[in-house]
Amino acid sequence: MDKGSNLERVLGMVWRPQEDVFVFSMTFREDLQRLMDESVVPTKRQVLRLVMSVFDPLGMIAPFVVHGKTIIQEAWRSGIVWDEPLPADIVPRWEKYVKLLGTLDMVKIPRCYFPGYSAGAYDSLELHVFVDASSTAYAAAAYFRIVDGGKIRCSLVSAKTKVAPIKLLSVPRLELQAAVIGTRLMKSIIANHTLQIKRKVLWSDSSTVLNWLRSDPRKYKQYVAFRVTEILDETEVSDWKKVPTRMYVADEATKWGHGPCFEEQSRWFKAPEFLYKPECSWPEEAVESTTAEELRMVHVHQLPPTQPVIEFKRFSKWERLTRTVAFVLRFG
Repeated sequence: MDKGSNLERVLGMVWRPQEDVFVFSMTFREDLQRLMDESVVPTKRQVLRLVMSVFDPLGMIAPFVVHGKTIIQEAWRSGIVWDEPLPADIVPRWEKYVKLLGTLDMVKIPRCYFPGYSAGAYDSLELHVFVDASSTAYAAAAYFRIVDGGKIRCSLVSAKTKVAPIKLLSVPRLELQAAVIGTRLMKSIIANHTLQIKRKVLWSDSSTVLNWLRSDPRKYKQYVAFRVTEILDETEVSDWKKVPTRMYVADEATKWGHGPCFEEQSRWFKAPEFLYKPECSWPEEAVESTTAEELRMVHVHQLPPTQPVIEFKRFSKWERLTRTVAFVLRFG
C-alpha cells in the first residue's frame, strides 16, 4: 500500500479499496512528465520510455496501449536514430496520444465483474470473445455475459493486442492471427477462473477466416493450416459466429479513428449492444461456402500420348530388336 494513502498497487494498476475499483496512475518521473506537453516533440528513445511506462497486464485499456506501440513501430520504420526527434508526419498522432494519456487517470474499472449479482446468476455465465485485425494491429477482447434476475449484464474480462509485424501480411492472415490470440485468451480465462462457463462464443467479422475454420486445413498453405488446427484444437466450428463490422467492439483496438472512448458506459467496457438482447436478436450473417485464399498449390503431371516409332511385336528375337533400335537412334 502507498504510504500516506489508501491506495494499493496491483500489477501496475492502482486499487482503491474504498470504492473497490482499479484505476491507472498517470504520475511519471519528471523527465517523462515533460513529454506530456503536446508542444514537445520527443525523440524515439523518449517515446519508448513513455509508452512502456503504461503497464496494463489485463488489457483494460488495450486500445490505448497498442496505438502507442504502433507509434514506436512507425518511428522505427522511418529510420531515425534513438535520439532524433519524431518525423513531422508522426507528430500529430503523438500529440493525440499524449492528450488521451492525460485522461486515463479518470478510468475506473470495478474489481468485481457484476457488483450486487444474485447467487444463481452465474448459472447462465457465457464467455464471448471478439477478434479483429487491421493493417497496423490485431486484437481480441473477452466479455462475460449473465442473465441476472431476468436482466442481461456484461463485463469486460480481459483483452490482448499485438502490433502487426513489420513484414507485410495480408489482412486475412492478420485476421487469422487475431483468431489465434482470441483462442489463447479464451483458454487462459477458462484456466484461471473457477467459475463454470456454460458456453463460449467467438466472434469475427472476417468471412475468409470463418471459411477456413469450416474447411479441411490440409487444403491450405502451412501458415493457414497450422493456425486453423490450433484454433480447432481448443474450439468447435459451431463456437464461431460472424458479426457485422458496424456492431464490432474489437476494432476499438485496431482502428484509431478519433481515439478510444473510455467512458464507463462505453462499449469497450460494457460489450456490444446486441449482447444485451436475447439470442434470437443477435446478428446472423451467412459465410461464404468457399474461398480461394491461401489454397495450397497442387502440381499435376500429364504426359501426352505418343505413337511408338518401332512396332516391337514384329520382332521375334531380342538381338534383332536392339540392333534395330540402335540404328534408329543413330540415324534418327
